[in-house]
This record gives sequence, structure tokens and C-alpha cells, in this order.
Amino acid sequence: MKITVHAVGRMKTGPERELADRYFERFAKAGPAVGLEFGGIAETPESRGQSAD
Repeated sequence: MKITVHAVGRMKTGPERELADRYFERFAKAGPAVGLEFGGIAETPESRGQSAD
């Protein structure tokens, strides 16, 4: 199973980013042993536009 993290907005550089990167790296290494593949991170820019409603 391939797992990809989709997020709205960009994570800024700092301790939270370093922690997330460390967890993603650990997941990428440990996942294949249990049938999981890390597909990466897809960040979508935030929009201040009106919604479709």
C-alpha cells in the first residue's frame, strides 16, 4: 500500500518541520517490512479565494 501525505499550506522551516521529516524518514525505512510504501508529501498552496458555495 502506498501512503502519501496531502496537506493544504506549506510547513515552515523549524523544529516541527525537522520532527515531521524525521518521522517520514523512519516511515520510509520501516514501512516496506509491513507492506507500506511512503509516496511522499504533496503540499497544496492555501487560497484566500471564495469557495464554490
